[in-house]
Amino acid sequence: MTKNFARFLAAAATLFALGLTDAVAAPAWKDQKTITLRWPRAGGGGEVSFTLVAIQPGTFLMGSPAGEIDRTPGEGPQTKVTLTRPFWLAATEVTQEQWAAVMTGVPDPSHFKGPRLPVDRVAFDEAIEFCARLNARFAAELPPGVKFTLPTEAQWEYACRAGTTGPYAGNIDEMSWYQANSGCTPIRDAAGKITGYNDDGSSKPVATKKPNAWGLYDMHGNVWEWCLDFKFEQLPGGAVSDLRGPPNGTEHARRGGGWKGVATDGRSADRHWSKPDARGRGLGFRIAAVFAP
Repeated sequence: MTKNFARFLAAAATLFALGLTDAVAAPAWKDQKTITLRWPRAGGGGEVSFTLVAIQPGTFLMGSPAGEIDRTPGEGPQTKVTLTRPFWLAATEVTQEQWAAVMTGVPDPSHFKGPRLPVDRVAFDEAIEFCARLNARFAAELPPGVKFTLPTEAQWEYACRAGTTGPYAGNIDEMSWYQANSGCTPIRDAAGKITGYNDDGSSKPVATKKPNAWGLYDMHGNVWEWCLDFKFEQLPGGAVSDLRGPPNGTEHARRGGGWKGVATDGRSADRHWSKPDARGRGLGFRIAAVFAP
């Protein structure tokens, strides 16, 4: 027996022992910038894909400086946050065709209808159930210790910023759907000056605006996105690793702004919260795959 053949047999035995899918999947997730998973389309006729963007560990300044436009107290004090492990974040908000494929038996709650529109009017527990169903189906394809869930606020903001430090990760009109460009009718005073907007616009198909530098779409606007954390009023300040919210509470974070809000609601640092049973025409979610804490 040659040495090379012996090495081949040893490698084959290792793959057999680990399970071929797991042995191949873990390096693929580690080494690729994006991961695509597929689920049969509801009613047949092909598949629905989920594209995840690999987010590498790193350090960023979470929150906003005192002078940032429309800053709220919850955005401070700015905190140096280090994320010590990689995670994977969906390139887009969960769409209605993805919802239909995954949530068999659960009607699409969306007010606005369309396969490529983000699902809206989603309660927090429904978003968690969506992730649980992904975990059940893709268990063999996930790297060891990785599960689908919602991102924490720190993970969300780190990914939204994509290395930037200003209010937005780029040109807001090129990246965001918000009240001024989503079809909301302007409200004008007697002189014709716009003083606000009605909420008669709508969400838009995902990925129709520019992504941020890391390939993530609609992080500034379209629909608000649930995050995993329970509410905490202010950032801790100083330097922390893998920042997480409290273990319990009555509200969960939502991030990113939406089609019927002002542009500044979609700032990278902007923080809002809602009760878990909240349902709004501008409230959806984005999935993450993360290492268990």
